Amino acid sequence: MKKALVVDDTKSNRILLTKCLQTEGYLVETAGNGKQAMALMKAEDYTIIFLDIKMPYMSGTEVFKWMMHNGITTPVVITTAYATVKNAVECTQMGAVAYLQKPFTLARFKELVTEIEQKIHTRELKKDPIVEEQDVFQLVNRELKYGSPEEALIYLKKALSETPINSEIYLLLSKVYSSIGNEDYAEKFRKVYEIFK
Repeated sequence: MKKALVVDDTKSNRILLTKCLQTEGYLVETAGNGKQAMALMKAEDYTIIFLDIKMPYMSGTEVFKWMMHNGITTPVVITTAYATVKNAVECTQMGAVAYLQKPFTLARFKELVTEIEQKIHTRELKKDPIVEEQDVFQLVNRELKYGSPEEALIYLKKALSETPINSEIYLLLSKVYSSIGNEDYAEKFRKVYEIFK
């Protein structure tokens, strides 16, 4: 049976994620802090782990690093209400399979879980969520549609590191930064796009 671990210091968030996962057929266990989570991971194997970044005493990032150090390779979805590009990029580089910003819609949650399960099922789960360059634009447009510009930035920055001469990436970066109100960065990438196009 599919088994999930939800790690979040806020009870209402644990309840919400538990209910969402149960509707997807998961048996769910929860932890209110990093120490509880580590104890459960030592004792049980999970199909997927939802890990909150901002927690007292031990952050989700610290728990994630502990997992890596102890060889726990369970797919991790980072959840946070305090999304920053820095945190998103750091966690993705560490191996998180997705970055879920709170609050989220049930439709977004279902889509995310379906995507991860498909990757697990086909054994194509990678640390880098971008599989093909042509998929980047579709992924970015999807994240913008569901109001997740931070996640769109993760995809674009990874794509940029691989193909820095692709002018469309700069255009999309400009659009994403504009959507979050950062017109300085939007203009900067718009100018680069004009140079490369």
